[in-house]
Amino acid sequence: MCSPSTGTNCSPGSIPCAEPLLYHRPLCPTTRSNRSPTRIMYTFIKILHMSLASISVLGFLVRGILKIKESPIVEKKLVRVLPHVIDTFLLLTAITLVVMSGMYPWVAPWVGAKIVGLLVYIGLGVAVMRTARTRQARIACFALALVTAGYIFMVAGTKTIF
Repeated sequence: MCSPSTGTNCSPGSIPCAEPLLYHRPLCPTTRSNRSPTRIMYTFIKILHMSLASISVLGFLVRGILKIKESPIVEKKLVRVLPHVIDTFLLLTAITLVVMSGMYPWVAPWVGAKIVGLLVYIGLGVAVMRTARTRQARIACFALALVTAGYIFMVAGTKTIF
């Protein structure tokens, strides 16, 4: 059996399995083509998803700092609309990855943890940008939102809840 963690080989030709960075299943030469159109599309969508997630959190970081400093830049139309466009594509890529991989929240608990983390992150983000009345409340919600984003990234990277 192919096992990247134990270093066993996939084939009699002693080609070792490689645990890919951007795919959740081992790449074994005898089991699947590494260049199948589905695998290439999955990898592309995953890279796009990871990039959009990074851009989204970096954008939130910048907007949050500007909001805490009460900068008028936060009220510009582009600064208000662009995050929604990025987050829409981020959500579409997430749904596509779940459907393509079959990693539904009831199958893979870490996916459910990411969804719960996302809901908490959104709630804290709304508090930072709209509902927090004081500067201290904004700063607290901002810090908690960044910690939540870090948790989501940790869960995505390790595929574990804690």
